[in-house]
Amino acid sequence: MEPSEFVRLGALTSPETKPFVFAPLEETVPVFDGKFRVVQNATLLVNDLVRAMTRAEDRTIELNGTLSYQVCSSEICYQPAQAVVRWRFDVRPLENERVPEDLRKR
Repeated sequence: MEPSEFVRLGALTSPETKPFVFAPLEETVPVFDGKFRVVQNATLLVNDLVRAMTRAEDRTIELNGTLSYQVCSSEICYQPAQAVVRWRFDVRPLENERVPEDLRKR
């Protein structure tokens, strides 16, 4: 993920890799096999810049990144590739009013 002044990025986490023997080159390489999930937390910062955005006409924060990968089968490894990833969020003001008394859970 690209750095952003709006968020704090956490560490990237992924499952452990498995050794894979690529017979055509007689190499053993670490791979992810089957379905897997790669996770990186992004925490919205509450700073002056974000506070100002809650009052702006355009309240969109965009997070961008690049996923680099290479797909291999038992017979061929394709050229390494990249996929652009992008998320957009609408920033809204913090809710500062208390819930009306009659709606509060007792």
